[in-house]
Amino acid sequence: MLYGYQWRCTRCGHGATFEDVTGDKGVARFLWYKLIRSAWDQTLLVQDCLACGEHALRITYRYIQQDCPAAFAHHIVGLARDEAGCLLPEEALGRVQKIDPYVPMLWESQLVNAPGTSYFAFKYLERCNGGGLKRTVALTAAELGEVFALYHKRTGQALFT
Repeated sequence: MLYGYQWRCTRCGHGATFEDVTGDKGVARFLWYKLIRSAWDQTLLVQDCLACGEHALRITYRYIQQDCPAAFAHHIVGLARDEAGCLLPEEALGRVQKIDPYVPMLWESQLVNAPGTSYFAFKYLERCNGGGLKRTVALTAAELGEVFALYHKRTGQALFT
């Protein structure tokens, strides 16, 4: 399990493991087998709290800076490609057996102690290895355009006008 990633209720503060909430062994497996395969279904990012029952359980993590408070993930989208490097259409993500192991992602989060202000981080997965969740991502201008377009499509919000 990647240290620091868990589910936490935005209402009552109850924390839970990925295994307890989704049956996954950690955040990387949840992202690889559930979120990517669902074509980045944003409804998967909010679950029912095991303590209070509210639909308010979100992925929580800390930014790399140790003095930074925890953040709740609000939206996560990424660029899943086939082995030839072609961006996979959403309808194919659940059927394709082989996805390029490198999946860059855009995470929109809000700090636990400052709700309402969004922060954006670029992270990546390398299959089920969560090491890229704490490393820098380098994207081309075309890839930035693709991830921003996907963010707009999945959330209905445009980052730039």
